[in-house]
Amino acid sequence: MKGDKSKSLQQKKEYAKLLYITGDLNQKEIAQRVEVNEKTIAKWIEEGMWKYLCKSLLTSKSDKLRRGYDILDAVTTKIENTEGGYGDTKLADMYVKYTAAVKNLESETSTGEMFDTGMAFIRFVSQDNNPLAIEITNYFDAFIMQQLNHKF
Repeated sequence: MKGDKSKSLQQKKEYAKLLYITGDLNQKEIAQRVEVNEKTIAKWIEEGMWKYLCKSLLTSKSDKLRRGYDILDAVTTKIENTEGGYGDTKLADMYVKYTAAVKNLESETSTGEMFDTGMAFIRFVSQDNNPLAIEITNYFDAFIMQQLNHKF
């Protein structure tokens, strides 16, 4: 019996996490929907670092690329404004590094993109089979955390 309760609590926690990360509901609404108290939701958010997960995943690839292009533009302008228009070794090094970073961003799939796709898939599965969607969510969470750990 104890195993059933903890599994049920784990399922509630995963469902709460899904609701929190999508950002559609506040903590009180999540607590009501999941049928736990708000303090439990707050504890889960803190322990699971859900806020950090949200912030990490919400930075889109296009935002990072835009910033990279802006930096490259600024470095190029500095180089062009130096005597002779060739810059110095420091500017050249910055240019090479930012060019490589932009190239990597253009060719890789971001964690945010993976997350968006995974969440859409989980919502699709939950329409027909909610227990399976919860199980997939467990694996998907582990996968996303692994991806985040590789980036930091």
